[in-house]
Amino acid sequence: MPLLNIRTVLPANGVAQVLAGSVFEFITEPSTIEIGVAADATRVLMTINSGPETLLEESPTSVKLIYVPPVYPDDFFQDTAVPNDRLSVKVRDTTGAQRIIMTITPADRATAVAPDVPANVAGVPSDLAATERYAKVTSSPRG
Repeated sequence: MPLLNIRTVLPANGVAQVLAGSVFEFITEPSTIEIGVAADATRVLMTINSGPETLLEESPTSVKLIYVPPVYPDDFFQDTAVPNDRLSVKVRDTTGAQRIIMTITPADRATAVAPDVPANVAGVPSDLAATERYAKVTSSPRG
């Protein structure tokens, strides 16, 4: 299973597409995805899209100390994605200062699922404890 932890340096009053150009930008198999985002200061806004669905639109990020990853489940958004869905995480700074953005997904939570099967039936319990292992959008073959 691929593991990835993305740290984005966001320029003053800048906008960044966190997953642009990543191998995880487009889903290749039915998957449950979880995306967590945290910034090092207030007034950083995020928009999260999974395929045609908007999970979050222009909302404040969680604020953590610099280099501190998002906390599960408080800072995470979950969706079931199908092949060819595009994942988009856009962050925008409104402070006028450079910011650090951490974007992750716990490696042992995201798993491939059939599109019509709820995630908890496919082996992704809803009450998992927090983990110290992180990845970006991950997927693993089912079975």
